[in-house]
Amino acid sequence: MRSLLLVPIAAVTLVLCGSADAAIGWEDLPAILARIKTPVFPDRDFDVTKFGARGDGATDCRKAIGEAIDACAKAGGGRVVVPAGHYVCNGPIHLRSNVNLHVAKAAAILFGTNPDDYLVGDAAHAGCVLVMWEGTRCYNYSPLIYAFQQSNIAVTGEGTLDGQCGKGWAAWRKQQGPAQKKMREMNHAGVPVEQRIFGKGNFIRPALLEPYECTGVLIEGVTVKDSPFWTIHPTRCANVTVRGVTSTGNTWNDDGCNPESCTDVLIEGCTFDTRDDNIAIKAGRDNDGWAANGGRPCENIIIRNCHFRRGAPGGVSVGSEMSGDVRNVFVEKCTMGRVERPFCLKANPDRGGVIENFRAREVRIDECECLLRIEMNYKNQTTGAYPPVFREIHIENVTCTKAKTVFHGVGLPGHPVQKVSLKNVTVASCEVPLKTENVAGLRLDNVKVNGQSVNAP
Repeated sequence: MRSLLLVPIAAVTLVLCGSADAAIGWEDLPAILARIKTPVFPDRDFDVTKFGARGDGATDCRKAIGEAIDACAKAGGGRVVVPAGHYVCNGPIHLRSNVNLHVAKAAAILFGTNPDDYLVGDAAHAGCVLVMWEGTRCYNYSPLIYAFQQSNIAVTGEGTLDGQCGKGWAAWRKQQGPAQKKMREMNHAGVPVEQRIFGKGNFIRPALLEPYECTGVLIEGVTVKDSPFWTIHPTRCANVTVRGVTSTGNTWNDDGCNPESCTDVLIEGCTFDTRDDNIAIKAGRDNDGWAANGGRPCENIIIRNCHFRRGAPGGVSVGSEMSGDVRNVFVEKCTMGRVERPFCLKANPDRGGVIENFRAREVRIDECECLLRIEMNYKNQTTGAYPPVFREIHIENVTCTKAKTVFHGVGLPGHPVQKVSLKNVTVASCEVPLKTENVAGLRLDNVKVNGQSVNAP
C-alpha cells in the first residue's frame, strides 16, 4: 500500500526494525586504504618545451606534448612537465603507462574546441575511441585526456586543465537527443560494442579526463574546469587516487568526479563547485551494467576531507546509472556549502541494480534542500522489470544549519528501501523533517531538528 509520511517534529513516532550497528563497517576502511597505492615514477623529467611546445596561448602544442609522452614511456617512465605558460592543445592527450603528466604552477593546458580534432582513433571506428557515456559502452570522440588499458599513470601539479566547453561543446547538449536515444536502444538490444560508433554528427560530448580500464591512477593537485561533460571519469579502473583537485564548471553534466565500475578509489582533499553533481558514483546502465554482459560493480569508494561549495542535485550521489551495483561507499570529514542534496541515491525499476553499504560520518553542511534523498523512482519511473535494491545506508555525526527536509526516502511497492539509519544528526532549521514512502527499517538515534530531539526506541 502506498503511504506518505510528512512528519512535524513535535509528533514523531516511528516503528523501527533492524539494527544499524551491525552494518556500520567503518572497521573495513583500513584494509581498503591499504590496497590503494599511489603510483611511483622514475626520477626523470621530459619538458614539453624541449619538444617544441610554446606557452604563448596561441601555438598548438598537441604534437609536442605527445612526443614528450612517447619519449618518456620509451625511456621507462617519468614526468612529462608542462612549465608555466598557456599551452593550446588542439586535440586530446593520450597517456601511456608509467607517465606522470605534470602541469606546473602557473601552467594551463587550453584544449581546443574543434570536435574534429578529437577523432584520433582508428579508422575502423571512424576515429572514435572506446568510452562509457551515461553508463553505455560505445565509441565516441576522445576524452580531452584519455588512457586505455594503461597502468601506473598520473596527472599532477598545481596547474590548470581548461576544457573551454563554453566556446563550443556546451551547445551540443540541445542536439544530443537522437544519438542519446539510439545509444540506449543499442544497449537494450545487446548490439555489440564494436558496432556502437558515434562521433561526428551525433553531438555526444566527451569527458575531460577519462582513464579507461587502467590500474594505478593518480590525479593530484590540478584545477580542472569547464569540461564538455563529466569532468573526471575513471572508468572500469582499479586503484585510483584523486587528491587535492579543484573541479569547477558551469554547464549541465559538469559532474566533478564520477568513478564508474571502479574498485578501490580514494577521493580526498578535493574542492568541488559544479552545476551538476559534485561526485557521482556509477556502475553502468541497463544491460551494459550486468555482469553477464561484461558489466562491473563500483565498490570500495572512500571520500574524505573534501569541500563541496555548490552542487545540484548531489554532493555525493550514487546513480542514476548503477545497474552493475554500487557497494561499500565511505564519506567522512567533509564540508558542504549550498548543496541541494548532500547525499543522493537514485535509480528506478527500468535500470535495476543494488546500492548497499553506504556510510557517511563527520560532515558539516551549511544549507541544503534534503540532507539524505533516496529515490527508487528516478525520473518518475515507477514500473519496470528490474526494481533496484537499496539497503544498509547509514549517516552519523552530521550537522546542518538549514534544510527543507532531513530524510526523503521513496521506495517501490513490494520493494522498499531497507535499513536506513541516522545517528547523531543535528539540523538547526528544517521545514518538514521526514518524508517516507515504502521505507522499511528506518532508525533514528539522537537526531535533533529545530532544537528538539527525535530518538528512536
